[in-house]
Amino acid sequence: MLLVCRFAVPPADVPTFAARTARALELLTAEAGCLGGAAGRAVDAPDRWVLTVRFASVNAYRRALAPF
Repeated sequence: MLLVCRFAVPPADVPTFAARTARALELLTAEAGCLGGAAGRAVDAPDRWVLTVRFASVNAYRRALAPF
């Protein structure tokens, strides 16, 4: 399963957003069944960000959401 979240982040909010995204990745990737994740911004639109996380199954995805 692949989770993809897109965000529009104003320049002033980037430090807060980056910290929160890093924490979200820590929590999601710590769960069994998570195959990895990453966050990044678009080259041609620096205010656009994407968070992607891969899971072995829907159940793994659901378990990973428990801390939220």
